[in-house]
Amino acid sequence: MRGRHMSQNDHVGESENPYALPMIPSLESAVAASGDLESRQLSALVGSKAHYYLNKWTPLLRGRSRSAGFNWAAFFLSGFWLPYRKMYKATVLLYLIIIVESIVEEVVFVGILGKPETPAALTRVVGLVASMICGTYGNRWYLSHACAVVSELSDTGLRDDALLQKLSNRGGTSLAASLGMFVLFLAVGITTFMILEPLLYGT
Repeated sequence: MRGRHMSQNDHVGESENPYALPMIPSLESAVAASGDLESRQLSALVGSKAHYYLNKWTPLLRGRSRSAGFNWAAFFLSGFWLPYRKMYKATVLLYLIIIVESIVEEVVFVGILGKPETPAALTRVVGLVASMICGTYGNRWYLSHACAVVSELSDTGLRDDALLQKLSNRGGTSLAASLGMFVLFLAVGITTFMILEPLLYGT
């Protein structure tokens, strides 16, 4: 009887143990549920859509995945998404690559090969490749940027709520920066081609 009684208790303890940890649906939820400091700092920096990005980043941060997933916003709106998420250095680099690549196309096809203009198909392919790269690596770039900002502000000596507030102010999104940097990009691009036009087209 005692053995039978113990067996029943063991069974109840395994299936209905009130002290057992609850089932957690995702790695991101596990990080949030444990009150992980890293998670709270990244959430404060990201602001809107923090749940989305933490869910993408957590497997990468925990070494359980080599990918941070595909970002469709970065794919369709690369030139807007980067500055919208305040990744200004990456934005400038992307814009410079686009301008330089466009200049190379013009020099090769118009200046050297004597074509009336660059092939439209090539321009579309290059644009698609650039979008694919941004969509594929966008989340990873954003994580790298977020970790750098967290590290920078942590080194200032701020702690706890003061640090989280500073991260919130530094991070988040900026529609004004997104639109402003895109307009500046267009202005620089147009000015550059106005300067090159007499050399390439002889006008």
